[in-house]
Amino acid sequence: MAELENAVKDLENFSYSVSHDLRAPLRAIDGFVAILMEEYAPLLDAEGLRLFAVVSTNAKKMEQLINDILALSRAGRLELEPTQIEMTALVFEVWDALIEQQHERPIVFECAPLPAIYGDARALRQVWQNLLGNALKFSAGCNPARIAVTAQREGNMIRYCVTDNGAGFDPAYRDKLFGLFLRLHGMDEFEGTGVGLAIVKRFIQKHHGEVTGIGEVGKGATFCFTLPMT
Repeated sequence: MAELENAVKDLENFSYSVSHDLRAPLRAIDGFVAILMEEYAPLLDAEGLRLFAVVSTNAKKMEQLINDILALSRAGRLELEPTQIEMTALVFEVWDALIEQQHERPIVFECAPLPAIYGDARALRQVWQNLLGNALKFSAGCNPARIAVTAQREGNMIRYCVTDNGAGFDPAYRDKLFGLFLRLHGMDEFEGTGVGLAIVKRFIQKHHGEVTGIGEVGKGATFCFTLPMT
C-alpha cells in the first residue's frame, strides 16, 4: 500500500510539473499569434486569417486543459483544513459569482436550507463551483433553465444534490461520469475538458464521501455527494 501511495504521489508531482512547464511556451504561441494578427492581418487573405484563428483557438483550449490538469493535481495534493461550513451560505456565494456571467439568461434557481458540515472550505467551494457550473452549462438551451440544490440526512451522512433540466446524459455511461477527460457531449455542443467531475470526486473522497450521478438524455441530470456529519 505504501508503494502504491508513493507511486500515486510521484505521478501527481510529475503531472503538476509537466503541466506547469507547458504553460509558458503555450502562452508564447498565443501571444505571437496575437501580434502577427494585429500587425500583418491586412496582408493576409481570408484563408490565412482563418488559419491564425484556428491556432489561437486551439492554444486557448490547450491552456484550459493544462489549467484543469493542474487543478486536479492540486486537489490530490491538498491537505484538508476542516472547519464548520454553512453550506447554504457557501452555495449562494458560489451561485452569485457564477450567475454574473450568464447575461440575463432565464434561470430559476432554488436552494433548500442545507445542513452545515465539517470540511475544507476550499475543496467544497470548488465542488459547488464545478457542479453548479455544469448545471448552468448543460441547461443553456432551456427556457427557463431550472436548477435546484437539496440535501437530506442518510444515517450519519448528509447527501447534497444539484439537479438541472438540461441536456442530461445516457445512463449507460453512469459509471464513467467521474473519469478523467471523459466527455459525454461533443465540443461543438458544450465546451470543457472533462476534468471537472474528476476533481469533484477527488475532493469528496478526501472527505470520506461518495459522488453519484443520474440522468437521461434531454431530461436533465442530478449529481449528488455525501459527507460525514462529524
